[in-house]
Amino acid sequence: MPEERLRLQFRQPVFIEARTNFYARPEFNIFPLLVRSDESAESVVGYREVKGAAWLDRSYGKFYASVGYNLQVENPFTYKGPLDPDLSTLIISGPRGERHVSTSATIACTRTKGVFLGANLQFAGGAFGATRAISRCSPRSARTFARVEVTFATRASVGFLYRATTATSSKTISMS
Repeated sequence: MPEERLRLQFRQPVFIEARTNFYARPEFNIFPLLVRSDESAESVVGYREVKGAAWLDRSYGKFYASVGYNLQVENPFTYKGPLDPDLSTLIISGPRGERHVSTSATIACTRTKGVFLGANLQFAGGAFGATRAISRCSPRSARTFARVEVTFATRASVGFLYRATTATSSKTISMS
């Protein structure tokens, strides 16, 4: 089954002022949702996915902050067979924010010692025009770096996804 992934990213440095950058990232994907491994399935569902994101970022010493907006549209189709009438186009739209603090020493683009802590916040729905209301808070990662004879690095990440409860919705949606 044909599958396609296209992702572009535009970066405009020195946007508004010297330490602020502007980013725009459009994306278009087509992929199958394979739930059975045999060929006896009546229909094979695929998705056309259109994503777009625009954001600004800026560093303040060892503190980094980013604010932006995400838009994602998931449109189902079938590679073969009929499309389930319960499947419909899903829109995920909303702002996002990211921040991190780094005490790492960078030598020749290689982290050798220090700590990196980051978090990512996203919201969709409500006033942002999405199909479902959700919010996501993910402590992006915690990384440590220590130099012995070689650099020893660790990384840990945990995330939380919250679903707004409505009388008509019982599905959980994940943003990525």
